[in-house]
Amino acid sequence: MDCLNTGYKMRDEGKLLVTYGHDGAWDLDDQVDENRFTMEAWGAQMELRAIRRRNRNATEKTRAAGRPPHRQRTQTLRPGLAALGFGGVFAGTYLE
Repeated sequence: MDCLNTGYKMRDEGKLLVTYGHDGAWDLDDQVDENRFTMEAWGAQMELRAIRRRNRNATEKTRAAGRPPHRQRTQTLRPGLAALGFGGVFAGTYLE
């Protein structure tokens, strides 16, 4: 899994792997922490895919109905696995 490789790379470089929702730094030498990290990252990836699918379906539905698009919206990531590029929970903010 790509996220686990990233975690190992950070560990090998002497960097701490800290994410939102986890007490302290991840210890990827510990099997329990390694498994939990993998599952958290996988869950974040599945959440991101669901969000993208839902947005894509809404866009297709809006275009098919001939309605104009809404205001442009940006996605900002909350801290946590999202900081490593895994997706995570989004909080939307509108551009004016």
